[in-house]
Amino acid sequence: MKPNETVTLAQKGNSWIEGHADDLGEKFEFFNIYFGENFISVSMMSEDFSEIIDLFRELISNEE
Repeated sequence: MKPNETVTLAQKGNSWIEGHADDLGEKFEFFNIYFGENFISVSMMSEDFSEIIDLFRELISNEE
């Protein structure tokens, strides 16, 4: 990655997730999540993003 680069990591329909690289381009510093043509957006630090992913995994596991 390039320093401070914005990368679209996933996209489905009108929703997508962007990762923003840190100043050195070594890791993602924060993420933006856009839902439904940008009507709803959420920005969070990478640690919080990981926690959200874990919560969704738990939710999916409980539904099975």
